Amino acid sequence: MNKKVSIIVPIYNAQVYLAKNIESIVNQDYRNLEIILVNDCSTDGSFDICQKFAKQDSRIKLVDKKINEGEDFARFTGIEHATGEYLVFLDADDWFISNAISFLVKTIEDKDVDIVYASNIRVYSTRLNIKEHRYLSPQYCDRVIKGEEKDELYISYFGVNIVPVTMWGNIYKKDLFNLSLERSKLKFGADLALSMQLYRRAKSFYMSQTPVLYYRWGGITAVFQPNLLESCKKLYSIKMANAEALNFEKAKLTATIELCNCLASHILQLATYYSRHPQQNIADLEKEFTNTVYQNFTSICDHAYVKADGLRLACAQRNAEAAYNIACAMVRKPKNRLRIVVKKLCSSILKFIPI
Repeated sequence: MNKKVSIIVPIYNAQVYLAKNIESIVNQDYRNLEIILVNDCSTDGSFDICQKFAKQDSRIKLVDKKINEGEDFARFTGIEHATGEYLVFLDADDWFISNAISFLVKTIEDKDVDIVYASNIRVYSTRLNIKEHRYLSPQYCDRVIKGEEKDELYISYFGVNIVPVTMWGNIYKKDLFNLSLERSKLKFGADLALSMQLYRRAKSFYMSQTPVLYYRWGGITAVFQPNLLESCKKLYSIKMANAEALNFEKAKLTATIELCNCLASHILQLATYYSRHPQQNIADLEKEFTNTVYQNFTSICDHAYVKADGLRLACAQRNAEAAYNIACAMVRKPKNRLRIVVKKLCSSILKFIPI
């Protein structure tokens, strides 16, 4: 068990977290590592931190991109530089448990699979030591998944949480990357778009409840994210094309419900951060609802899950005024108003606290 493992870390303005991240890699008990740090034109001190570690450890390859193209392209740049027999990915603000790589390598070799998915520990606060072990679906863990069962679990990429759809913390055989892979160019969900391609190429996989990393939970809705809905729509089109190619009707339904949830979240964000412009928000939503990407919403209007929530149902019915008014009412509830204030405050404070 001494095959080279390439660990790829896409980096953009991560100086607050980066030293802890890199230290967790170089201090792994598994030593045969190729550590690829891809600096995507950071404007803070991230590059300097990378340089410092690269001078101290010959296993580090520092790739300094000259054009900022986003995490998706940074990840692919790392893949192009990888020479290991296994690939592992880590986000710049997360960090490994000390024996993560040795555990992943041992598991993928003992089980003779193409991918190993491992659990993680979600960290809400390093200062207050608030953590939570994120368990994977127990009925599918600790055994090899292949054949028809693997095909059925492809539903995980269409809004059903069974197999992890993110890239970080898993280990992949390099052979899965040998053929050309499509670059999604997404601002959000790019790892899912790549992961679903690798899943289809794999013949087998294994899921473990053993955590291998600490995942820093920040919450992308702490501020308004204008690119989130656009990314969700592009991802939906990718998913529907895959489902159509495989005649996977169940996946079409769950993906459509997932898009409805994303739209509901977007409207809640509008109601939270742009509440002073109700008529403009409603007009913008009416225009948004004319997008052909929502044409399948008619098929979910009678679904029990959708009907159980007023906002989801208004979205499915493409009723802009009703959806926005429901979202405003939800935001005005004292409990939700307090939660929003706390999220904004925490988001602001964390920008200035070295962790």
